[in-house]
Amino acid sequence: MPQSADFSKLQESFSDLIKNYRDTYRGSMLDELECSDLTFKQFVYLDTILKMNKPTYSEIAKKFNITKPSVTAMVNKLISLGYLERVQSADDRRVYHISTGAKGSNMLDIENNAVTGFAQQITSSLTEAEVTSYIELTKKINALYISKKSN
Repeated sequence: MPQSADFSKLQESFSDLIKNYRDTYRGSMLDELECSDLTFKQFVYLDTILKMNKPTYSEIAKKFNITKPSVTAMVNKLISLGYLERVQSADDRRVYHISTGAKGSNMLDIENNAVTGFAQQITSSLTEAEVTSYIELTKKINALYISKKSN
């Protein structure tokens, strides 16, 4: 890929978009949640676990490439803070699934509202044709990452 002036402009524009989202919404999300009881690392783990479909300890260990005892310690801390819950499997009583606790549900709701608000800001600044183009471009970009994940 050539390092042209257009590439630099695209890179700067994309960086500005991400910074605007982070500053406007992710920052306010953390303020609203009052996540002062979480370290940044815990927040990253929590955010990922909440977006998994009721994973087991083994699935979390695999996702983060860490040991099961490390997962247990981290998950137990997030459970004690009210972000996660441990639910015994109905199929195999030796297996526990990690699901969303009360604070975790609140966090997901706030993030979904933030994404919706950010998308509304974007669409309010574009014409209908530009929105259609934006959707097609983001689909194309997202398809690239989906294909890389499956390889």
